[in-house]
Amino acid sequence: MNQLLIVNSSAALNGGAAAPTDLSKMVKGSIGFAELGGTAWLAAKPTKPFMIALGNGEGQVPFIIPEVPVNFKVTKATPNAGTHFKATVTAQALKAGQQASVTIILAGKHFNERTNFTAIVAATPQADKAAADVAKEIAKTFTNQTVEQTLNLKVTVNGAAVTFEDADTYQNYNIVGENVTVAITNHGLKPTGDLDNIKELAAFSRAGKGFRYVSAKEPYDLYPGEPEATENVTYNVYTLEFAVGRASGKQVDETVKQIVRIAVPTTSKVISSVETILGLAAAGAGA
Repeated sequence: MNQLLIVNSSAALNGGAAAPTDLSKMVKGSIGFAELGGTAWLAAKPTKPFMIALGNGEGQVPFIIPEVPVNFKVTKATPNAGTHFKATVTAQALKAGQQASVTIILAGKHFNERTNFTAIVAATPQADKAAADVAKEIAKTFTNQTVEQTLNLKVTVNGAAVTFEDADTYQNYNIVGENVTVAITNHGLKPTGDLDNIKELAAFSRAGKGFRYVSAKEPYDLYPGEPEATENVTYNVYTLEFAVGRASGKQVDETVKQIVRIAVPTTSKVISSVETILGLAAAGAGA
């Protein structure tokens, strides 16, 4: 199971509900934690299994993670601005009959998608080829690929050096070659903790909420409340990993692995309390 709980930046801890015995009082986008069977909200790290409630508005049923064991694993991810790919390939002079090759590999592609693009430059059997000439031919091949919109790389050549840069997307690449030197300055890395990333995580988690047609485009007429409310702010994302046993409907004893992500705006006043409860901060941190 994968679940995502998105906290509203203005919501207070526990969402205005005096106790976890009446969760209908929680305002939309608020979050609260309570030990199972307890009558008070948690303010410190739990000592026994607990539940997590995400408010859905006063008078509405909140979204609940019903049981989290105390031996859960938690990691914190802070916002990352992302980086654009940039690399330099330096050509070498070729002796007569030698060849150089450069292959650009797109990372993260799926089966049946083209991933490899190669430029091959050869010196004739009769003459050597200067490094600058090798670089020009390499650049020409990949410039043509970019013009054909197969690659999204800006290619520039300066002497024996060919620079590849993707300033528009966060696609990552790898480059390998023969009779060249490859230096990757930046790998392509998507931003994390921004609005687009949270929307992507929400889409990834829809199936965990029982939504069958998870690839459908907006509007989600079948599913009230979809897409989930997000804000154009940055988020800390806390990932909880744990396993709980099944009490029924089983043939053997087993535990079911679950992943719950909690996205909290970096401007929210509940961050320190959430981190205290999750064991990421010293007890007594501010609310």
